[in-house]
Amino acid sequence: MKSPNCFQPRPLLLRVLQWLCVALCTPLWTQASAQPLQLEAGVHYQRLATPLADSDPERINVVELFWYGCATCYDLLPTLQIWEASYRSSDVTFTRLPVSWSPIMQTHARLYLTADALGLVPAANKSSWEVTPTFHNTLFDTVQRDDNPLRSAAAAAEIFAGAGITREAFDGAWNSAAVTAKVAELDLLPGRDAIARLPALLVDGLYVLTLNQRVPTSDDLFKVLSQLVVDIRETKRNAGRLDGNAASAARN
Repeated sequence: MKSPNCFQPRPLLLRVLQWLCVALCTPLWTQASAQPLQLEAGVHYQRLATPLADSDPERINVVELFWYGCATCYDLLPTLQIWEASYRSSDVTFTRLPVSWSPIMQTHARLYLTADALGLVPAANKSSWEVTPTFHNTLFDTVQRDDNPLRSAAAAAEIFAGAGITREAFDGAWNSAAVTAKVAELDLLPGRDAIARLPALLVDGLYVLTLNQRVPTSDDLFKVLSQLVVDIRETKRNAGRLDGNAASAARN
């Protein structure tokens, strides 16, 4: 019997998994045998004029930009967690980043960062295709399903108490210098004003994917993401070959 804390892929999520297997798990020569999706900047994704700092230039970094008050972010959460748990490519990383455009969003950003500081939002377990919800799900459920906006530290402390976090431990993390500094960094994040809507996926610090008229569903969004990962991987490989050729020419 499956654990009640785990949920299984639905038909839509199974299609996402199929795209993941094509884009992230199979060799490039196999992908080339299929008809690739022809992506167009300004249509399928936006290219930031000012790239955000990339955490690891050697890897393809996918960052979910979210807000607990965003209903569409909540709707996309199960699919994103399937993606996080299921991709198996060693050159792709996935992280989350709360967006802070207003005081309530700043409070919600502190919610996530506090949960992270307390170890309540661990990385997905890669040993299984199942998804185990974390406290991240609890915070989304509280705001979206239970209609509790969590506008204050006191309100947040009650929810954290349900996860076994004492008020002392909560206050220590909520008011910590590390969490406060990260919240301040979000307010100064370069290029954040170029992100028009949420949810959004930031890929390699340069490309922003959102739902729009040409990418109307989560299924479409993950098709674009999968193809973009393939395109970035090929670009990086070509750059590596070019760098290697240049170095060889210099030696000769």
